Amino acid sequence: MRQSKSRHKHQTRWKKKALLLSLIGTFVLFWTVSGRVFYAQNLECYTQFGRCPPSFLDQVRWLSRYPLLKHLPQSQVQKELSRFPEVKSVSLYRRLPQTLIVSVSLRKPLGLVGPQVLGTSSLVDSDGIILDTENQSSLPLLLVEKPLQTGYQLSAIQLDALQVLNQLASLSPARVIGKIDGDDLIVYFEQDTQIFFDLTHLPPNWHATLQVILARSKIHSKMPRTIDLRFNNPTVTF
Repeated sequence: MRQSKSRHKHQTRWKKKALLLSLIGTFVLFWTVSGRVFYAQNLECYTQFGRCPPSFLDQVRWLSRYPLLKHLPQSQVQKELSRFPEVKSVSLYRRLPQTLIVSVSLRKPLGLVGPQVLGTSSLVDSDGIILDTENQSSLPLLLVEKPLQTGYQLSAIQLDALQVLNQLASLSPARVIGKIDGDDLIVYFEQDTQIFFDLTHLPPNWHATLQVILARSKIHSKMPRTIDLRFNNPTVTF
């Protein structure tokens, strides 16, 4: 009786081992075969505005035939495409059985920076990164002493100034231009109006205050010569 029980236990162990070995073999076989089947035969690239430019795809062409069941090399692709200043972030997605999708988030222009109004200016995004040169644009312009290279990042005060100009653009049909003088921003508004800001102490409601001043001025058909918002009580001169 004891021998029968011992033999039964021994057989049970061997069955479990055989089942385990069979499962391992099946997994290895599946992994080997799937590595040949689930690989990137199709490589697609999109931005939030549509298909990527050919230069993006050329940069990551090495992803073709990449095994889709492996860990996707997102950090490496991010590094590769970050060579283009307009690229903000990159994500990779599988679409089995044979498609790898590269999703690129592009930086959005906030305004322009340039050394003169009629010269070559550069696009800047919301993080203050110089994207590219731009000769024809109605975006607000921040005047700087010299041209800035693609990939350069604006200083904190320059970015603050450009953000103010961007908000001012909604209040004027004409192009808004500004320059920094110390901690102050001088804005050249429509009809020769100048607006002054202290970039270190921007009132939280400055946009609404300026809207009221401009609305009253248009009612009286007389635009101010200067609007000074550097103090708690704005100063307006005609």
